[in-house]
Amino acid sequence: MTLPLPPIVVGSDGSPDARRALAWALEVAALHAGTRVHLVRALGLPALPLSPPGTTVRDLLDSQADIITRVDMQ
Repeated sequence: MTLPLPPIVVGSDGSPDARRALAWALEVAALHAGTRVHLVRALGLPALPLSPPGTTVRDLLDSQADIITRVDMQ
């Protein structure tokens, strides 16, 4: 049994690289029971339109759901 790691923080901008980073973080967390993964999305000012106006946190999580589900099933 491995000990939990400190939380893993993953920044997301919706890019393929960010999706791979999230998948990696979830895989590492799965190997260390109790390790949390924090998905963060931040914009600097002036904000560039990386997401359509009105995009919610739920929308962001839903867009990453396939990665989260795939890792949970392993």
